[in-house]
Amino acid sequence: MLRSACYGEPPRRVRGMLREGAQIMPTLDWSQCPAVESIPDKVSGALVFRDTRLPVATVIENLEDLSVEEVMEQFDVTRQQIAAVLDFVAQSLNASAPEQQPLPVDAHSL
Repeated sequence: MLRSACYGEPPRRVRGMLREGAQIMPTLDWSQCPAVESIPDKVSGALVFRDTRLPVATVIENLEDLSVEEVMEQFDVTRQQIAAVLDFVAQSLNASAPEQQPLPVDAHSL
């Protein structure tokens, strides 16, 4: 099942996390991702793949149900475009993740 982008509303998985009070991910600075652009007069300013009208959210949401090959076929997007966006997200989240302190381990916690 193909989904269109939901502008302004987080994907289903994120909405569920917000309802459950999970830790919120930091906002990503998409201006640092060369594979995407947001132009006010283009697709209402939605974040799209550069030089296209294809919203990034549409591809990300459909990757939940479709393989990369199926997304490439359905949306006329390249593997390099998908990889660039996913790499940007992964690098951004890794860079913004707080350092985790190791938990003390004792016999009672095992």
